[in-house]
Amino acid sequence: MKMALIGVGLIGGSFALATRAAGKFDRIVGFDSQPGASRRAKELGAIDEVSSSPAQAVGAADVVMIA
Repeated sequence: MKMALIGVGLIGGSFALATRAAGKFDRIVGFDSQPGASRRAKELGAIDEVSSSPAQAVGAADVVMIA
């Protein structure tokens, strides 16, 4: 399953790390209006892919989380 995460700052990033640790999703795609937050989330392993827009992030997602 694929999750799209809109907002990957402190709350969204923490949620992504927790769901990853629980093994709930095969892939997590993230978007944040602050590009640095998206890059940092990817560096930390919270997300697998940085999306350039919210629409692109949710395109093929099974679950959407807005943080």
